[in-house]
Amino acid sequence: PPEYDVMDKLDTDEGVVWGLDTTRYEHVRDGAASQNYDVNALSEEMEQRLSVRASLHEALREQLAMQDMTKVPRHIVYYIVDLVDAAGYLPANGEELASLAGVNSADYAHCITMIQACEPTGVGARNLRECLSLQLQERGQLSGAMQALLKHLEWVVEGKHKQVCRICGLTAEQMHAMMQQIRA
Repeated sequence: PPEYDVMDKLDTDEGVVWGLDTTRYEHVRDGAASQNYDVNALSEEMEQRLSVRASLHEALREQLAMQDMTKVPRHIVYYIVDLVDAAGYLPANGEELASLAGVNSADYAHCITMIQACEPTGVGARNLRECLSLQLQERGQLSGAMQALLKHLEWVVEGKHKQVCRICGLTAEQMHAMMQQIRA
C-alpha cells in the first residue's frame, strides 16, 4: 500500500494515466510515474472505510437507543450521529450544519453529550484535545495540570517542553509522566 492516503491523492489535479488494463492505473507526478495501484484493492479500501463509518454509526445508534431521548427527538440525535466521521470526530462546523437543519444550539449540545457518553470513549469529540480529555476523564486522570498540558499540546508536539512546563507549573519529569498517561 502507498505511504500516503490514497484518497487524498485521487482527488488531486496531478493526473492519473489509465493503461490498457483497466484494473490498474499509474499515478503521475511531475511527468514520472510515482505509484501503481490496483483498482480492485482501492475499491476494497473505499468499501472498508465506508463500512467502518457505517459500523460506527450503527453502534452509536444502538447505544443511543438505550438512552433517554425525551429532551431531543430521536431523528435529531441520529442526524448529529451522521455528522460523525469515520475517525469518530464531529466536524468543527457541526453546530453550523445542525443549525442549517433546524437544530438549535441547546439541542445540539445535548446531542453531543449523549454521543460522547457512548463507546468508544472519545467519540463525538470535535478535536484531538477534546478526545483526549474525554478519555482521560473516564480513567480519572483529567487533573487541572493535565487540562493545562492539553491546552498546550501543540507546543509539546513542537518540542517547546520548557515553555509548557513553565506555563503549567510542571517539572520535566511530571510532564513526561503526564505524556505517558496520555499515550496509555
